[in-house]
Amino acid sequence: MADSGRHERGFKTDSYITAIQGNYIPTTLPKEEVLQREEFLPDESRPVDSAPLTRDDLEEYKDDPKWKCIRRFLCFICCLIWLFLLLLALYLIISTPGCTAIVNKWWQGGVIYQLWTPSFQDSDGDGIGDFDGVNNRLSDLRKIGVTAVFPRPFISTEESGQGVVDYKSVDASLGGLSQAKKLIDKIHNQDLKIIIDLPVVATSDQHEWFQKSAKASLPENSQFASYYYWKRNVEPSSNVNYYKNSSVLYFHVKDKPNLPILNWKNENVSNSVKDAISFWIDQGVDGFHLGFVEHLARTPDAQNADWDEIVKILKGVREHIDTYVNESVSEKGKDIANKICYESENNVAGCSNEILSDLLVFHTYDGVYPVWELGNAFTSRLASRIKSRIHGELLTMIQMLLPGTSMVYYGEELGLKDSESSAFPQRGGMQWDDSQNAGFSTSPDPKIPISSDFKNINFNNQFHEELSSLQSFKTLARLRKDNRALINGQTYISKAFNNAFSLCRFEQTEKSTCGKVYVGVVNFGKREIIHSLADLPPLSKNENIQGEILVVNSNARNWEPRQKIDLSEKSIKLGPEEGVVFYFKV
Repeated sequence: MADSGRHERGFKTDSYITAIQGNYIPTTLPKEEVLQREEFLPDESRPVDSAPLTRDDLEEYKDDPKWKCIRRFLCFICCLIWLFLLLLALYLIISTPGCTAIVNKWWQGGVIYQLWTPSFQDSDGDGIGDFDGVNNRLSDLRKIGVTAVFPRPFISTEESGQGVVDYKSVDASLGGLSQAKKLIDKIHNQDLKIIIDLPVVATSDQHEWFQKSAKASLPENSQFASYYYWKRNVEPSSNVNYYKNSSVLYFHVKDKPNLPILNWKNENVSNSVKDAISFWIDQGVDGFHLGFVEHLARTPDAQNADWDEIVKILKGVREHIDTYVNESVSEKGKDIANKICYESENNVAGCSNEILSDLLVFHTYDGVYPVWELGNAFTSRLASRIKSRIHGELLTMIQMLLPGTSMVYYGEELGLKDSESSAFPQRGGMQWDDSQNAGFSTSPDPKIPISSDFKNINFNNQFHEELSSLQSFKTLARLRKDNRALINGQTYISKAFNNAFSLCRFEQTEKSTCGKVYVGVVNFGKREIIHSLADLPPLSKNENIQGEILVVNSNARNWEPRQKIDLSEKSIKLGPEEGVVFYFKV
């Protein structure tokens, strides 16, 4: 492009005129022509500079004392400068605040995948899932970022999974002990960990111990007399029931007379369960899940938990494990499965925000490490409870950003709902693809119900879709692994406003925030909003920040992964029921 100035000066720019102004112009060409050409011809009449020194010329100065001193002095100065720069670099590295390196346990920051084995994958076509079926799906779980597998049930129990039948055996319908050992080995071969249920609270009423305890008047059964809580002077209730037609009552799990509670004050009970723990550690189990611990010890009337006694029991179990494997494992969990927001509460954003805020305060205490769980085999599925797959997906996104361990119930990564017909609707068949029985079983008559929406809602479809609930889960699961901000960083959760809130994770030194800052923002409302981010601590102190979108939910309209985001206005626009996770550097 040429302007008026260029026409007046022969198409020469200001930079060009400035560059040659005051310099020698060869006289072999007319000055007017020089200004209109792009090259110069050498002027042979111009005085030629002296030729460079030859080797022979330099030899004259080689041994000259004066030049030797100058060379040595310059070398000395160069060495001093080099040493100064090295020390300066070391000082800056040491004095600059950095993110403290922390070595984490395998379960810290991990994603534990809880599955109901009979409903997960049938390997032999009998209509019921089994351990070999789980084996066949381990590679799929690893693809989506799972770090540990939690198959339930594992130890032989009655139907609900809470009452032990035999501590050292496995239900034959799941494959028996041989398949269980094979599963443990295969899980380790996939570089995964395995956790199993350890039902320490109750046994089945068909358990040998209970049968003998009920007949403890017989000499051969006398040692089992106090294996359970037997009473005569208490009132029947939801926790206490008469044994058959006798006048004797016993403690049981609430509303479940078929699950009598073990008496851990009896040393034989304690030793027998600890022996079972040792047995499964020897088989290669990496961790244990102790459920329903509020029933471990009860007040004399059985109506309330005796927490002082429960703490003593759990410490004893912990000490036994530490002694047996010769290493320390520190974990305390907080189960919120039954607290996260039923649809009838009418405001999922406000409900979940309030619960998470309170629990995050609880988990700030030293030594308390949370395990976050939004669903399990004993409660209605998340998407069914809140009547929305999209809202379930948004809650799962937030769960994956929370400090601690995420435990995900199978199918939540897909947004599965309760099955239509089942005594346990939350245990419907896993929906793998759109083939017969959703890929769960080749049986013409599977024993596990399959939801009718499996043609559209299944693992295979979502794995290959660009935007899906499964893709969001996979990205966040992988992000959590070895991410110091998400595992050990600080947490800030904003107040809910306009059915939306944000969660921020970042590393904090004594003086400042360091590294990457991760932010999740979710809108549970039906309208587009502009959500303020001004209260986020790492953002409030920085201007002109640029971020990048990492994850969007399947309902996203305004954003997509890897899209840049300008945070200078300290706000973000979200569409109806839209959620995003982004990061920025400070």
